Amino acid sequence: MAEGSVCEICMEAKPGNEMRNTSNNCSHTYCSKCITEHISAKLQENFTMITCPELNCKQVFERHMCRDIIPLQVFDRWETALKESLVLPSDKVEHDMLLIQLAEKNKWRQCPGCKYYVERLTGCLHITC
Repeated sequence: MAEGSVCEICMEAKPGNEMRNTSNNCSHTYCSKCITEHISAKLQENFTMITCPELNCKQVFERHMCRDIIPLQVFDRWETALKESLVLPSDKVEHDMLLIQLAEKNKWRQCPGCKYYVERLTGCLHITC
C-alpha cells in the first residue's frame, strides 16, 4: 500500500501498514478498523457473502485476505455463519413451514426485494425495502 493512503470508509489518512485490500479483484483499500466494523455489521444483518462497501463494486471479500486483519472472534463468527448457510434445505423445511404458518396467522407479507417478513400496521399495501 502507498504511504499516506486514505481509508475509503472513514476518509482518514492512515499509514500504509494499516491499509488493506480484501480481494485480489478489487483495488479499494480500507483501514483494519473499518474492515472489521463492515464485516461485523454485515454479519449482524445475516450476510455471509460480504462485498466491498464501495457503492458500485460487487467484489466479494476473500476470507483468507481478511483473516489477519479482523479479530479472531469476528473471523470465527463469519466461519460459523458460512457453515450455517450451507445447511441442507431438508434440515430447514420444518422451520420454514413453521415460519410460513406463523406469517399466515399474523398476516405478515414478504418484502419483494429482500424477502424478509414485514407486518403492516397502518398505511397502504405497498412494500418497499
